Amino acid sequence: MRRDTNRRDLDRALETRSRRERARAVEREGALRLLENLSRLGPGHEGLMALVLRGAEAEGLLDGPTLVGLYARAMQTMGVEAANRVFLGEGLAEADVEGAVRAIVEGEVVTRKETTRKKLDRAFGRRGGGRKRLVTAAIARDNPYGLPKKHAYSVIGWDGTYLTIRNPWGRAPTPTQKEARKLIGDGKKDPYESGVFKMSLDDFYEVFSTIAYEEGE
Repeated sequence: MRRDTNRRDLDRALETRSRRERARAVEREGALRLLENLSRLGPGHEGLMALVLRGAEAEGLLDGPTLVGLYARAMQTMGVEAANRVFLGEGLAEADVEGAVRAIVEGEVVTRKETTRKKLDRAFGRRGGGRKRLVTAAIARDNPYGLPKKHAYSVIGWDGTYLTIRNPWGRAPTPTQKEARKLIGDGKKDPYESGVFKMSLDDFYEVFSTIAYEEGE
């Protein structure tokens, strides 16, 4: 009789723990989804994102790699300064920050154009569909457009001929050199005011040093 009682107590304890773990997983998924949605909205939602992030961290719902991923996404969509205000203000570890920056800036070195073309097609759903993936690129040297170097940019579009690129600063500084080439806008706003411009693959190779693609199937 005693053994049966112990067994029932153990079963109840395991069932209770299982319910708690399931509830915890639901809470974590909800917090992560909310944070990802906030990061996609862009600048202006830093306060709300910081509040949700603080609560999720306090409850132990977010681990280090997840925080780094959120930070990298926020850098892409909210801009570097906005992401820094949120995540550095909430105490993201310096090592994690360095890892996120490396993930964005240290992409694969631009090699053969045809390989880059295929990867861009895949990233933007031109080969077999699928969801759009994050693509970033970085400039490491002086360039004929006078664009800031040692700086990461978002590649937000690809039509098979032109890449649409965005400076996360939300603007493109006017080059000081009179002979600098003029940026081509996206047809909506002045590229020097919006930071969004178009560039052929040939010009991209001339200007950018690295390109990185979000991983996953």
